Amino acid sequence: MRRLRRRLFALLPLAALLCGAAHLPAAPADGEPGKPAEAADPRPEGARLRLGAGRFRHGGAVTRVLPLPDGKRLLTIAQDSKARVWDLANEKELFDITLTPQLGAGLYFSISPDGKTLAAANSADRTIRLWGLADGKETLTFAALPLNQAFLDLEFSADGKLLVSSHQDRVFRIWDPVTAKEVRQVSPSAIPNVAVAFVGRVRFFPDGKALALIEDWAVRALDAEDGKELRWFGGHTAPIAALTFAPDNKHMATVAGDRAARVWDLATGKTIAKLPLPLGGGRELAYAADGKTLAVLCNDRSVRLFDVAAAKQISQIDIGAGGVGLPTFALSNDGKSLYVSSGESILRGYDTGTGKELFPVTGHAGGVQALVWSPDGKRLATSGVTDRSIIVWDAATGKILRQLPALDMFASTLMQFAPDGKTLLSYGFDRTVRTWDVAEGKELNSFVSSPLQPISFAFSPDGKLFAVTAADRHIRVWDVAAEKELHRLEVKPGMGPGAYYFATLSFAGDHRTLQAHMPNERLARRWDAVTGKELAEVKGTSLAFVSQRSNDGKNYVLLQGLTANLTEFATGRVRQSFNLPPPPPAVPGGPPRPFVGHLAAAVSPDGRTLATVATDGLLRFWDTGSGKTLVERKGLPLNSRLLAFAPDGKTLATAGPDAGAMLWDVPGPTAEGRLVIKDVTAETVAELWKDLAGEDSARAWQAILNLTSAPKETVPFVQKQLKPTGAPDAKHIAKLIADLDAEAFQERESATEELVRAGKTVEEAVKKALDNKPSAEAKQRLEFVLSKLSGNLGPNMEEVRAARAVEVLEKIGTPEAKKVLEEVAKGGDSPLTVEARSALERLKARP
Repeated sequence: MRRLRRRLFALLPLAALLCGAAHLPAAPADGEPGKPAEAADPRPEGARLRLGAGRFRHGGAVTRVLPLPDGKRLLTIAQDSKARVWDLANEKELFDITLTPQLGAGLYFSISPDGKTLAAANSADRTIRLWGLADGKETLTFAALPLNQAFLDLEFSADGKLLVSSHQDRVFRIWDPVTAKEVRQVSPSAIPNVAVAFVGRVRFFPDGKALALIEDWAVRALDAEDGKELRWFGGHTAPIAALTFAPDNKHMATVAGDRAARVWDLATGKTIAKLPLPLGGGRELAYAADGKTLAVLCNDRSVRLFDVAAAKQISQIDIGAGGVGLPTFALSNDGKSLYVSSGESILRGYDTGTGKELFPVTGHAGGVQALVWSPDGKRLATSGVTDRSIIVWDAATGKILRQLPALDMFASTLMQFAPDGKTLLSYGFDRTVRTWDVAEGKELNSFVSSPLQPISFAFSPDGKLFAVTAADRHIRVWDVAAEKELHRLEVKPGMGPGAYYFATLSFAGDHRTLQAHMPNERLARRWDAVTGKELAEVKGTSLAFVSQRSNDGKNYVLLQGLTANLTEFATGRVRQSFNLPPPPPAVPGGPPRPFVGHLAAAVSPDGRTLATVATDGLLRFWDTGSGKTLVERKGLPLNSRLLAFAPDGKTLATAGPDAGAMLWDVPGPTAEGRLVIKDVTAETVAELWKDLAGEDSARAWQAILNLTSAPKETVPFVQKQLKPTGAPDAKHIAKLIADLDAEAFQERESATEELVRAGKTVEEAVKKALDNKPSAEAKQRLEFVLSKLSGNLGPNMEEVRAARAVEVLEKIGTPEAKKVLEEVAKGGDSPLTVEARSALERLKARP
């Protein structure tokens, strides 16, 4: 019991922060009651389409819903540091108010009784600010409080002539909102032999002569002049969450976690009605204008309406799963309409008599956990956070095509379409891989992929393989169709056996090369996921986190602080860096705000465009060739962390706390800021070819982009250089190995270089030669060749150049380029052949 009580105490300040009791005036007479007029769901500039609809939209979760006395407007406050005033008749935003940015500090609000002023107390800069609610302009700022103070509540008196604020020092400060002067301080006396949990919620009594203070399981009435206790309202058996006064000014209602709301007689302090609540009780309540109906927001995510005189429940509204925050609500004056914020960036409205939604929301409840495009770019699949279902959208119209059944426990955190677009694969933190028939909306099969909770997981681009890793430093590779574990790969520590293990898994574009990027160990390991053979160890990687790979698997994005690095998969080296500005200061004119959270980034299928979003809430498009910003877009919902380019690269999908996703136009190839390509001639092609073999990945990236821009000069040249890699000639390999012990130094060097260029095809022959006890000179060279082939001495730059050349041909994509790729694809099972085949598959599937 004591433990439960402590938990309830801990939750009360959070409830006080996010929730507040309010009632909402009825809809104006010129509209049908409870039926707000249809209004277009606004889209920010640059956004092509919004998937999922809602009303009264913010850029972050709505935390307060406050009515305005004129009965025609509503004020909402959200985590995007905005307060918005809405016209209820047409659901149109009239204006917004920018609140002072905050970092881990509370904002508390009150509206003056005449509805003309909004007051906000901000613990970040310890000030009170006033805004006019006719135009949203700031009218007054109160002087800052001492450094050791913060706000716990703020409230106007019934006549609007005073403001009272509560603080951590258990002192109540009363202010004149006209002069911004502190009128007096009120300090409640201590209660002998009673340990009181100071909640900090405070209200003026209707007559303005007393303060109502919530402390622990009771409400204390204090003289507003000297702080003396006037009355004690006791009877709850759990901490009180909220109180409100009846319109007749004769009664007060309170709600607590003891499965009851109580109505009190202010004159006598006695309970005149006890209203039963479900397990967990409630945390908000509001009267209708006639005082006959009381609405209570309960902790089971329902709103229950009571006939106060009869102490009887008359209706119940279940508000559903909602988002991750605490719900808050407002009740219309006539008690017929209910507006609820359930931790989402929109409001939901309900008819209190029927329970029906006034303007049904389409999309997910609580935001999106994962999203993925279909191979043809015509559909987008999203996974809901709290409703745990998958929705398939028409990317042209925004309509819902299919909603897959909700999962029992965890939402899908990763999705992948099969190449034919008919099957969808999903994975969630229940460690289960599922296969769905999209057309039928049925789950086909499923299997548990790991006995331990996953650290990272990935599907291969073709959806045939799935890899998952956990704290046991093993990667389990599965054949998805067969539901069979193919390999259990051990991830060797890079910094000793006691190194903390964290890895991000990703597949290359060949569908089989699997990488585990371990930022804290400063390395990455690679395997052939089909054979289970370890391929290479990439050392010296940055202390950064993998965000996303490109569709062709040639690039992935490493995020570190406020920097996004476009990284080449073949070498693990950075091709281009993008530095984002720091977040705004917590207080205007103050020191920079510490970096909080993380970046999110995505790279387009052709690798030419990067999209990023950071803590400043801006969506940025970058040119990966020049490193310059192409365009910045506002209006992205706060905490949007999901980005995905459509297969044609012309559209970007973003998602996060909203009910669906937003589709954005991507800047075209001629947009200002794009890399200016140099003229490529027959002479410069040879120089650019040399750059492709260079260890400077940034320079090689520029060469790739320049070669791609000149198909006529590039394709014939590359065709001459890039030859199919067939099975190794055993006699020739034997001669090269013998030449490692030749008398002439140049012969030994030439044989060593040719063996390295031959790549993995000679690995077995080299190992056998080492087993035959060669001379010291030959042994040293054989070991050098093996080290180069394993990547321990860095990537084999001849293999890298070949991979970069295939990338160039794929980017060009002309019939002539495809013909060269087809020739190269006829070789043996070498890395180059696999690269060429994968490139042809992607070109064939290109929309």
